[in-house]
Amino acid sequence: MDGILRNSRPLQVDSANFDLEVLQSELPVLVAFSTEWSRPCHTLEPVLDEIAGLFSETLKVVRVNADENPDLGLSYGIRAVPTLVFFVDGKVKGEVVGTATRTAILSKFEGTVDAEANSRRHPNA
Repeated sequence: MDGILRNSRPLQVDSANFDLEVLQSELPVLVAFSTEWSRPCHTLEPVLDEIAGLFSETLKVVRVNADENPDLGLSYGIRAVPTLVFFVDGKVKGEVVGTATRTAILSKFEGTVDAEANSRRHPNA
């Protein structure tokens, strides 16, 4: 099981490194906008940890503290926490507002993640 769950903690991202870690990422990125005080955000943490570990080679999972980085929240229209925003090639491809199960999160984005992973495995297809 150790070989499956790698990098099981999402990367903490802020205004200073958002462009590099999210917008310029070669992998699709799941950004969790959250706060320290929100109970739903705390409920979602183990789900994000699990996704980060299971998909460490095909999906980057990051957290943004919405209280400490209000500019990022405003830029992406974040009105509630937690909000998950999915980026591919620096562009927003979807979002989930509120808590959700791993299955619900992955089903929302699976087509995009699968297509991206497949194109990386077979770049000339």
